[in-house]
Amino acid sequence: MPMVRRIRSLMVNLLGNWVVDAWGWTVGRNSVDGAAIGKWVVLVGLGIAAVGGMIWLASRLGLPLGNLPGDVRIDRPGFTFRAPIATCILLSVLLTVLVNVVLRLLRR
Repeated sequence: MPMVRRIRSLMVNLLGNWVVDAWGWTVGRNSVDGAAIGKWVVLVGLGIAAVGGMIWLASRLGLPLGNLPGDVRIDRPGFTFRAPIATCILLSVLLTVLVNVVLRLLRR
């Protein structure tokens, strides 16, 4: 329980009561202010940058993302088409597991 309280207080301090109320944690005020929305935008941007960094790191480590069996690639003179179907399925499964683990840890 103490870890949940720490995470809760960190989110209140970092994101404001607006986010905490959206998750069902009552903290006090219910108004949406611009600062809370700005913090959300910054956090989403940092999340996108983190995902981009992980993809870049995966390519530097030689992981075959985009070249898995099941990824479609059509090469013609002056035209290349790629549809990374297997990579998308793999990333979807991994992100689903990660989100479920995080949500279960937060609910304890």
